[in-house]
Amino acid sequence: MLKIITGLNKILSFFLVGFFVVLLGFVCWSVFTRYVLNNPSVASEEIIRFCLIWLIFIGSAYTYGEKKHLAIEALANKLKAKQIAKVQILIYLIILAISVLILIYGGGNLSWKVYLSKQLSPTLHISMGLVYMIFPFSGLIMSIYSVVFIADEIQKLQKEG
Repeated sequence: MLKIITGLNKILSFFLVGFFVVLLGFVCWSVFTRYVLNNPSVASEEIIRFCLIWLIFIGSAYTYGEKKHLAIEALANKLKAKQIAKVQILIYLIILAISVLILIYGGGNLSWKVYLSKQLSPTLHISMGLVYMIFPFSGLIMSIYSVVFIADEIQKLQKEG
């Protein structure tokens, strides 16, 4: 199971680095065109915006997969190992529910409706439905992580007896 996590983390880190390089390149180009050429590049600003959105959502999924997300550990420090595992399962179930209901279902419906409406981005003229596909995509990744984490916690509980 942890091989799934490791492989997914490598793929996501590759995409994150790629989006960051693209973002950095277009930010530099945008600054150059604005201040040196006195003719701001509108297209690069839209690319920056879309890259940033995708970077945030993929980065959130990656952070969750690395278990580096925000956590309050004051409660965990007062619980026994078996109780911690049960609380972790509950947390992962809540995150799974949010990922499925809000990101996959809600985000999928949103991106599909926007795609069908043929709404295009102002400058690049790409479908905004494709831009919004990051919602169900990141939700799917977080759901996979949640299922693997839940299975891992259940295995820990079974080993402890």
